[in-house]
Amino acid sequence: MYRSGADVMNVEGTQLGDAIVNRAVNGIASDVVRLAWGGDSSTSGYDALTGWMSLMSAETVSTYTTVASGAPTAAEAIGLIRQVYDGAAAALQQVPAGDKKMFVTPKIFNAYLANLEGSSADLAIVNTQDGLRRVSFRGVELVPMYEWDTILSDTNPTLFANGGTDHTNGVCYCAVENLIIGTDVTDPEGSFKVFYDDLEEKMFFRGYFKLGVQYLYSSLVQWGLCI
Repeated sequence: MYRSGADVMNVEGTQLGDAIVNRAVNGIASDVVRLAWGGDSSTSGYDALTGWMSLMSAETVSTYTTVASGAPTAAEAIGLIRQVYDGAAAALQQVPAGDKKMFVTPKIFNAYLANLEGSSADLAIVNTQDGLRRVSFRGVELVPMYEWDTILSDTNPTLFANGGTDHTNGVCYCAVENLIIGTDVTDPEGSFKVFYDDLEEKMFFRGYFKLGVQYLYSSLVQWGLCI
């Protein structure tokens, strides 16, 4: 997978080089998601922008009492999800189910799956579309946000510290088009340059792009936290 001779250290165009570039691009894409949700000016590594969690920190929050360990049971997970759904504003309720999502922490997602095991309820069914599992509640897709666990281990966004107490499990119920991402590139790969330097015999990655997030209407967002 290496070149030969004087170019042995140049991995441009090789399988090894392609693997390295793919890993780098995938890592940066994951980082964009992490910053979009958890961006926080007061935390190192998150201070590139203000993320949705901080921007939405003043929004309506439904709370649900759960076990002290922070590991919700199946009943507690579906109880929180129901409370968030029922407590949403009329503007969000009338948005078609296909245009909304519930973003949830992994423990909430896994606990909710326990409610579906052995069940064929029409309003809480697991579908497989194009080989991908789709989990929904009353027609609204649940999306497990694994990046949230990384965010919450690194920092405590204002929203997840609601009431002065840190929380590690929650739900964000919102219209998808209410979440706005602004950037100056449409293709993430187009914002990076990979090149080899003959003098130093090293591969270099260089990337520049602008990124910012915002949301449009408070009435199209409802949060829920386990307390």
